[in-house]
Amino acid sequence: MSEEKSTGPKPEAVSDSNQEQQHEAEKNEQHFPEAITAPQPATGNQPPETNNQQPATENMEIHADHLHKAPSQGWKHYLFEFLMLFFAVTLGFFVENFREKITEHKNAAGLAASLYNDLARDTASLDRIAASRYDKMRVMDSLFLLLQAKPQKINTREFFHLILPAFSWSNFSSSQSTGTLTQLKNAGYLRYYTHTGIPSALAAYESSVSELADMEKMEQQQIVDKGFSFLNEEIDPALFNMGYSNNEIPEGSYVIPRHSDSFRSLYGNCVSIGILNRNIAQEFVKDAKQKAVDLMNELKKEYHLE
Repeated sequence: MSEEKSTGPKPEAVSDSNQEQQHEAEKNEQHFPEAITAPQPATGNQPPETNNQQPATENMEIHADHLHKAPSQGWKHYLFEFLMLFFAVTLGFFVENFREKITEHKNAAGLAASLYNDLARDTASLDRIAASRYDKMRVMDSLFLLLQAKPQKINTREFFHLILPAFSWSNFSSSQSTGTLTQLKNAGYLRYYTHTGIPSALAAYESSVSELADMEKMEQQQIVDKGFSFLNEEIDPALFNMGYSNNEIPEGSYVIPRHSDSFRSLYGNCVSIGILNRNIAQEFVKDAKQKAVDLMNELKKEYHLE
């Protein structure tokens, strides 16, 4: 009995052994925590542990839901986007407007140069018409002296040498260069020059040319009604055709009117025609040229033309 008691463990020794085992377990838990959570093999007396892990697809679906959610944006972000869009549209409008202004200025300069060349030709034509009308004045003066002598007959060559130039006319409307002017009015290109003095100068030139055309028509009508009608009625048709067509007139032939006072009536008609010719040359042709020069000066000032 005594031997059995001496060989059995003492309670204090058992307690010390348990404390050492517990201390070793705590150290293992600190250095190898995965060993605690690792599954332990099932023993015969312990039931198998159930697996509580969720499928991986469930976690993936949960994370995918977050990807489809738009991040929250405040009102400052939307205001910034609106301002950027407004700025882009406004800038595009100004750029397009600026490009259109450049194109219009280029077209305006081209049309101004073309109009300037037309006006240069018009002024040259007006100079020729004025010179022709001043020559006609001298012819009319000689014809007046001839008719004032109250002749009963006039040398045919001398008569037609004076009467044909006296009954001629030079109309500016038939030689005016109107190509660019017509294009400006019909295509609405006059809007290019609203900020300049060109429209008013152009209107003044057109008005002057219109008045000149009216006077030319009046003169032409008087020549036809009072001049050529007299020749048809009072002059021998064969002699008239010969003198009018500049054919060789027989020397020593005379113009003898059918009525004794026909030359007096012709003198009155020639006076009316001469007055019209003088007024056209000294007033209307001169005014039309001056208006053309004024318009040319406006074009030169605005577009630096030479």
